Amino acid sequence: MRVLIMADPVFASREHVLLRRLEIGLADEGVGVVHALPESVVAQADAPVFARVLAYEGDGFPFTRGSRASRLRAQLEGDGEPITLVHAFGGRAWAMASEVARQAKAGLVLEIWRTGLSHRAASVSASKHRPEPMALLSADESITHALVESGVSARIFASPWGVHAPPEPRRLFEPGRLPAIVICGSGRDGRGYASAMAALAHAAEKGHEFAVFADAMAAHRAGLWPLAQKLGLADRLSLIEDVEPRRDLLLKCDVIMQPEALGEQRSLVLDAMGAGMVVLAAPQDHSATLIDGVTARLLPPGDLPAWQRAVLDVLGDPAGAAQLGRRAHAFVREKHRPSTHVSAVLEAYRWLTASDPLPMLP
Repeated sequence: MRVLIMADPVFASREHVLLRRLEIGLADEGVGVVHALPESVVAQADAPVFARVLAYEGDGFPFTRGSRASRLRAQLEGDGEPITLVHAFGGRAWAMASEVARQAKAGLVLEIWRTGLSHRAASVSASKHRPEPMALLSADESITHALVESGVSARIFASPWGVHAPPEPRRLFEPGRLPAIVICGSGRDGRGYASAMAALAHAAEKGHEFAVFADAMAAHRAGLWPLAQKLGLADRLSLIEDVEPRRDLLLKCDVIMQPEALGEQRSLVLDAMGAGMVVLAAPQDHSATLIDGVTARLLPPGDLPAWQRAVLDVLGDPAGAAQLGRRAHAFVREKHRPSTHVSAVLEAYRWLTASDPLPMLP
């Protein structure tokens, strides 16, 4: 079996660690993997490194998609072995992945990593032009629920992402070291970000010392820097370009805050749990990963008093907060192993490549 994994620019940058883990796991199972990344990503000096990478033309008019897909297929066919499946990560890669699969007479897999893609997935699955066979991989129960509610007509496979968690969680809030907090998200929920920042400012007014890190692009969307200046947090806030791929830095922090409820799955949050970090997050409906009191402390987005109490509780009682981190670590060790993720993906692949795949059950 040979699989083409296609990622759009955002996914290729933000989740290249996840993609690399999946590539290694599939290779161990005898699956040949080729990655296709947008030309704009491949041209970057710090582009993700995979065993086999091809560049595809992601931008262009819809009427040129067929020719752009043909050029990618020509690169693939230069290797001799045909592509069995095309697995698309990131909504901006779907159209090209679908066209490549159609031309190559290969199966199509769409990775559904946020609930906002559910209606589009339903539309694609209902299209008479969709490649056959086709399957959807759902990264969380919340996403599966949204897909079912949207009425998708393709087979759905549960495929929780896997992360590496050490045997023991990290030691948090070490004496003599400034507590470190990272804010993760897209920056699209400005109100959620504002509440998180105001809660941090409240803690600073109470005399707590800490450092804050955030993604520069998300901070720009949410207006974080002017807000930090207004709240007196500018000297504590560091903005980092492409913060999520910087796992080496982020996983040395003590707390991760996710103030948006956008129904998104992020391997950074799973990695943080696996490291034993404290998670403060807005709840995601039907999420199997963010469980209040078990893996995270869940707080309504934009509820300033709730966020203030949570931040004060964590900084005021670091030993108690670390207990939550240890529970999250144990949860990830059990439920989000990389091997489990690979097994779930292989189940979908094998169903797609069966001579007569079973129909989707109602």
